[in-house]
Amino acid sequence: MNVSNDKKTSMIMIASWAFAILFLFILLKIVIALTATNSSDSPTNLIAGVFSSGDSAVQNYETNGSPSIVLLTLEGVITAKTAKQIVNAYDNLSEDDDVVGVILNVNSPGGGVSASERIRIAGEKFAKEKPLYASVYEIGASGGYMSSLPASKIYAYPTSLVGSVGVISESLEATELLERLGLNYTIVKTGQFKATGNIAHKLTQAELDNSQELIDSLFAEFVKNVAIARNMTTEEVLALAEGQVFTGTQGIENGLIDELGDYDDAFEAMKMSLNLTDEEREDVSLVEYTIPTPGLGRSLLGAASSVAGIAEEFGSALTSSASGSAPEFLAP
Repeated sequence: MNVSNDKKTSMIMIASWAFAILFLFILLKIVIALTATNSSDSPTNLIAGVFSSGDSAVQNYETNGSPSIVLLTLEGVITAKTAKQIVNAYDNLSEDDDVVGVILNVNSPGGGVSASERIRIAGEKFAKEKPLYASVYEIGASGGYMSSLPASKIYAYPTSLVGSVGVISESLEATELLERLGLNYTIVKTGQFKATGNIAHKLTQAELDNSQELIDSLFAEFVKNVAIARNMTTEEVLALAEGQVFTGTQGIENGLIDELGDYDDAFEAMKMSLNLTDEEREDVSLVEYTIPTPGLGRSLLGAASSVAGIAEEFGSALTSSASGSAPEFLAP
């Protein structure tokens, strides 16, 4: 009788721990999403935009009719939404005759592969029309570094972190946990790779090999882009491409960046590079490009919706396919 009760108690404890871990994981996702959404909101902006959508057409910068160099900030984990905002900014700035150049102010550990690539391509397009510099604040790594590649000059503090040339993909596997809980999970699929990354499926060697081939292909593309942008050989880039980050000082030595300094230094250097008279350069100003963010009301509604869906997500986590994360250009 006691053995049966102990077993029942043990099963309850295991189930409780499983729920707690999943709950914390989902809560972390919510916190990250909210932080990325409102990290740059000041109290004034939050009050002014409580119920604003952040999607309306607004003036994101003001040149006052004089030649201006625009500071465009890329901050946080790079998502599809981030890429859309930066690409739209590049498009707007390229069409404005008052804008004589852009400094991409980077503070990002990277993010989605396609999102980072989209920003890089948009930067290349812009750089063909107007000067583009980049300035790294705390971190410009992986996808954040890739976004900086089109810049003709990359600045960073001596203590900034740059590099992390590499690709990562992760997935959670809980087959043993499900077995201990006495839960059976059935997968019906069409091919040997369709369940790759599923939480209730242990990866086969063929799946691991296939995933590694995918990662290697994306990595080769990253290395190629770095080699072209930084005028380095593939071998030189590979020596710096084990996923490690470097300080700004090291970045100068290994060729990943060009100058030590901040965006003010980049601004002064860009001014001197422009085909202007000394008097005209005095009129050039540094203008910040503000990317609209959702209002507080909308963010809170989104958070409430996310919290309300936790129970549903917990139930579906054990009954629907969990395919793992897509490959990312993300610093460790």
